[in-house]
Parts: sequence; structure tokens; C-alpha cells
Amino acid sequence: MMTKIDAAALADLLAVVRAEMPDTQRIAALEAALCLPLDEAGWRACADLAWQLLAGLAPHSPSRHRLLALAARIPLRSLRERLRTFAAVAPATERAVIEAALAEAARTGPAAIDDLPQAAARSAPRGQVERAAAAPAEARRVNACLLHQGERRNTFVAGAHCVLRCWIGLPVPDLAAHADLAVPTVDIPDEGLELTAVMTSGGSAMRRKLVLPADRSLPSNACDFPLEVPAHERHLAVELVFLFRGRVFEAVSIDAAVLAAGEPELPGQALLRVRVLASRRQALEIADSAPVDSLLVCGAAGLQRIGELEVRRYDLSQANRAIDWLNEKAFLTQATLVRREEANGESGAGLDPEDPAVLALLRTMARHGATLHGVLAVQGFTDPGERIQVLNLDPQTYAPFEFVYDRGYPADDARLCPEGLAALATEAAHCPRCRGPVPDDQRAAMPLVCPFGFWSIAKIIERLDPDELADPSLPNARRRSLPALDAVVFASSELVPEDERELTWRALQRSFARATLARDWSEWRQAVRAHPPLLLALPHHGEADALDYLQIGEDTLPPRLGRLSRGQIGAEYLNPGGLEPGPIVLLLGCRTATESGAGYVQLTRYLQQHKTAIVLGTLAEVLGRHAAPLARELVAELVAVNDPRADFGTILRRVRRRMLARGHLIALCLVALGDAQWRLTPRPAEASARPAA
Repeated sequence: MMTKIDAAALADLLAVVRAEMPDTQRIAALEAALCLPLDEAGWRACADLAWQLLAGLAPHSPSRHRLLALAARIPLRSLRERLRTFAAVAPATERAVIEAALAEAARTGPAAIDDLPQAAARSAPRGQVERAAAAPAEARRVNACLLHQGERRNTFVAGAHCVLRCWIGLPVPDLAAHADLAVPTVDIPDEGLELTAVMTSGGSAMRRKLVLPADRSLPSNACDFPLEVPAHERHLAVELVFLFRGRVFEAVSIDAAVLAAGEPELPGQALLRVRVLASRRQALEIADSAPVDSLLVCGAAGLQRIGELEVRRYDLSQANRAIDWLNEKAFLTQATLVRREEANGESGAGLDPEDPAVLALLRTMARHGATLHGVLAVQGFTDPGERIQVLNLDPQTYAPFEFVYDRGYPADDARLCPEGLAALATEAAHCPRCRGPVPDDQRAAMPLVCPFGFWSIAKIIERLDPDELADPSLPNARRRSLPALDAVVFASSELVPEDERELTWRALQRSFARATLARDWSEWRQAVRAHPPLLLALPHHGEADALDYLQIGEDTLPPRLGRLSRGQIGAEYLNPGGLEPGPIVLLLGCRTATESGAGYVQLTRYLQQHKTAIVLGTLAEVLGRHAAPLARELVAELVAVNDPRADFGTILRRVRRRMLARGHLIALCLVALGDAQWRLTPRPAEASARPAA
């Protein structure tokens, strides 16, 4: 057997390649080295020198073409992947040389050594590479180029087959479009970071694997996504999501104009563009984060579920009907229930499974939720698992997954499941009675309504929004926990009844050593300068001159004190100076949506943008009389948290369960924006008693 020659034994020969002599002699020396029986280190040394030599050769020169052909003979998978990436953006003649040489090497050469991502091949200018390798911050971005009939383009071709080639690397602006922001800076292991790239377009999606090298000067391998461009389109956009262990690491939008075949690309046309939609370093930084069972993407193309083996699209257009019913009908009934309890002195006494009004409301809620589930199921949607991550790419689209009910359609005489009701007060993962498959012969008329059929009770739903790019407060490996809730700022609209406002304020005073009552927005702004960890607002959400606002205090206050317009919401009202971690914000009020529940979610996004950690609200509008009891219960449950390792997604599910068990049906519609991986520091033992509600 022939003895392998290592890199040290190659030193004299490779020194010739480095020497100051004509390029032809240096290339000849490298070619001689490639004829020797090298080990992996020797091949890697040759790859290093080949790429360095390539940077100094003139484009289109015979020497450059010869060197590219030689480089393709080096049997390192990483180098060949980078040559393919380089070919995608190289002139046509160089691309032809590379493709022919790679094909020949695959037929006649040795099998490539799978060394990704450790090779020293470079695909960016040398000075840029050296700066990136030494920089602590990440400079690599998502790069993309379009190929049509083997030629690089900046626009799509109508009615034609195109290839979208994408990779993560340093920008090469003359040869490819790149994202407006760098990917998150994270520690990458020596073996590189394995990501899954998922491209979605027109209701279909494709998955590809790529490896991001630890060396910040090196690109990942390229991913090719074939596209059939519709003949009638004039502009086309696709979405590309990079996943790490199922969680979103980076999401971008890639778009360009669509031109007719043969139509020239002209200045002013919408050329290929890459824009970052969401960037989540926490997907990598938090090593003990709970795994995500399903990733759901909501965008202009509808709902898409990204699985390990496939990506499927679903139509959930009927969701708005359920939200409208919640807004218009449901909590009028709920308000009646609350008033009845108070009249009988039974506030918070718990759900009465024999109360006709309770049963009627739960049946109807479950029927709407079962309808949503049925719409998904008939399209092949299966159980998404316990922990769901929702990436919302379209601010106008809101899928109410919290409201889905998967235990079938309740019969007219359906009763409340007693075992499910009892299990709400425990840490049980399932209802002991209603955990198996729903019998097909009963699905259309189920005899029981089980609380664990609602996804808001049974599952952990983590919502990610593109607007979080603004500046949310996010956990990381060094800062995982929110501070103990030892201070609060409280404000309320006059539309919340006076007795409810007073009950809420007294409960807060009993529960917090530092409780501040803000009578207008000026006082609120002053109070948040002390950085309390909890902000509680029960505002009226109104509209004037097509501008919506949040109103607190007496109705006689001048607008500059009583109203805060959406456009006025800024850090000074939430987290002055951007202190980390940011506060938890509870926004519960009268008519907290303008036309539908989706309006409320859009409003909470504004709050999420200003270094807030979690924004809690409701899926539907809340009547003023119900806002205060809900707020008291929610605060009571949050301050009673005693598990320092539970993430906020788990905590919120626990809070929903306990509030529902205590009779607050609107707990089913609690939603949270923010990172579900936050933890909440328990209060000291002497301050952790559950406050009176």
C-alpha cells in the first residue's frame, strides 16, 4: 500500500507555490503536489494555497481557468461545495470550467472526504475574509442568486423554470443579492452548525440541509431550490426559513420582478432582494430549551406546517368567524356570569358544571373550536404535539390556535367532563378520561366537553412575529430569568366600573410592596422610570379620525393626558433606557380590538417592540366589567409561581388552567407575545402568598 504524504513532507513543494515567481510555475508546483498520495491534512493545505492563489489571478485568464480545474481535483467535500457556490455567481466561462472539472473528478477521482465545514476555501475577497475571521461579531448573511438556463439573473422569467441558489456567507455584492442584516452572532462548534433551510412559495415548500462553518469567514454550502415561475405573475416573493432543531434561527423574504422571456433587465426594475423577517439567536444559545414539536408558518400563502419529512399548506380562512363570534357574543355571556357570581358573593368560586349558562357557553366555544379543527383535519392536518412554535410572517393574518378544540363536536346535551375539570387544578398532562382517540361514531355529537380539548389548555404555543426585530427583550444563555414580580404600575380606564377599579387597586397594594397608581399617561410615564417588572393596564381602546388610541383615567382628562395613540407608544412608556430584561405587560381592557381580535394582536406588537419581555392579552375583546376580575386573577397566578425552572410557555398554560378552574372562561383566550423560553424568578417565601382577588 502506498504511504500517505502528510503536510509537513509537502513543505518544500508547497513553498514553491507561495514563492514570488510566474503564476504558471506556481500552478505547476501545485499540480505536482496533487499527484502525490496525500492525507487529509495534505489535501487541506493544497486547498488553502489553491484558494489563495486564485485570489491573485486575473478573471478570465487561462491561468485562472487551469487553477479552477485543478482545485476541483482536490477530494474535499467542503472545497467542492464552495466551488459549486462560486460557480453560481461566476462568469459563464469560469462556471463551465468548474462544472466540467467537478464532473470529471466525480467520475475518475477518489471519493471526496466529508470534511464539512473545516476547509479553508474562500468565496469572498481576501481582505474581507481576514476581517471576518478576526471579528467577534457575525458578518455573514443570507445570499441568493437566480439561475435561468445556467445564466445568473436578477429577475425571474415568467412561465419558466428557474433555480434559486442560497447560502449563508460574506456578501459578494457584485455577484449575488444579500440580506439587509447579518445572521445572529452565536458560538458555533468546531464541526459547524447544521441547519435546515425551508423555502415556501405558492403553497409549496422544499427542505435542504446546510452546514455553517465555525470560521466566520467561510460560507455554508449552497442550497438549490427549483421554481416554476407562473406565467401571469409580475412580481414573485418566496420565504426562506432556517431551522435549528426545529426552532427558527433566521427567516428571510426573497423577491424580484418577473420579466417575460427575452425582456431585458433595466434600471429601476425590482431586482432580486433579500430581507430579514425574523432572527432568533436564542434557538442556539439556550442549550436546554424544550424541543419544538411543530413549526407553523402563517403568511400571505396561508398556514404551512414544516415537518421533518415534508411541508404542507392548509387553509384556515374560517378562523375569523370564530374570532368575530368571540368578540360579538361570547363575553357578553361571560360578563353575565361574572355579574351573577358577584351578586351571589361567589366570585372566583370555580366552574359550576351544572350551570346552564356555563354549559351553553362552553358548548358553543367548543363547537367553534371543533369547526376549526375539522377544517384542518379534512386537509390532512394531524396532532402538532405539545409544544408549537408559530412564525407569523403576515401582520394581517392571525390564526387562533389557542381556540382550536380537538375532542369532537359537542352534542346539544353535552356535559362538562368532571375528570377534566378536576385535572385543571393539577399538573396532569392530560385528562385521565379524554386522552385517547375520539371515536368516529361519536365525533359529530360528543357527550362531553373536556377543557383539555382546547389547545390553549393542552398545548404550549410560542408566537414569533417579524416585528420582534425592532427590539424585544429576549432571553439568552446568561440571562434566562425575569426578576421576581415585586413592583407594579397600574392604570385603568373609567369605563371599568369604579368598584372593580378599587378592588383591583387594593389587591395590588396587598400583593406588592411597591404599587403605583397612574391616573393619566404622564403619571404612567413617570412611574415606569423606576423599571417595575410588571405593568398592568386596563385601557379603553378607541378610535378618532381613523387613529386608534389607548385611554386611561377619567373621561374628562384632556387627550394629551388621557389618550396614548398607537404612534405615540415608545420606550418611555414601557422600558426607558431599554433595561434588560424588560417588563411583563398585561394589556386587558374594554374593546381592546378595533374591528376584530386581530386588531388587538397588532396593537400588542407595538408594545413588544420596545424591550418588553412578555405582552399578555386576550384573543377577543374584553368588556370593561370583566377586565378587572381577569387582571386580578392573572396577577394572583403570576405572583404565586414557585418553579424557577419552568419556562413562561409552561407557566402561561398553568395559569390558564387554574383560572379556568376558578371560573374564568376567558382564560381559554389568553395569548402571549414574547419568547416562551423566559423563566420567572419566584418571589421570596414571605411575599409569595396568593393575594386576595
